[in-house]
Amino acid sequence: MKINEMIVYCLIYPILTMTFFMIWISKSTLAGGEIGMTPILVGIVLLIVFGIEMTLTLLLKKRLTRTRNKIIGLIIAFFLYEIVMWFMSGTLVLLESFQEPFYENISGAYSFSSIISLIIILILVLIKNGLKNKKNVLQHRI
Repeated sequence: MKINEMIVYCLIYPILTMTFFMIWISKSTLAGGEIGMTPILVGIVLLIVFGIEMTLTLLLKKRLTRTRNKIIGLIIAFFLYEIVMWFMSGTLVLLESFQEPFYENISGAYSFSSIISLIIILILVLIKNGLKNKKNVLQHRI
């Protein structure tokens, strides 16, 4: 049974986002009381996004074969994250992330951890697509 690579990207996204968020928390200059419950909030948001993303991926798996469609799916997952975060926190964290200094910015940590994860996964998609295209070109030459 072949595993759809979009499912793998759906699994990597919350893991990377939580990892980058926890790295930011460990480097933060905020007191423990201010950031104590934030990992739980991020975990809940990521679980909700993962559930929605996996459902959509399984429903649309035949359409998520082209690289362009995979990139669109990943960008939709990012916006799902921001929308769910908006429902959970009551504010658009992406817009608030530029108002405070970097090490004291919880809103920035929410958004930038997700953006960095998205960029890494997009790079993986493009590298995989480039290797697949290179393999196809080499097979046609032989």
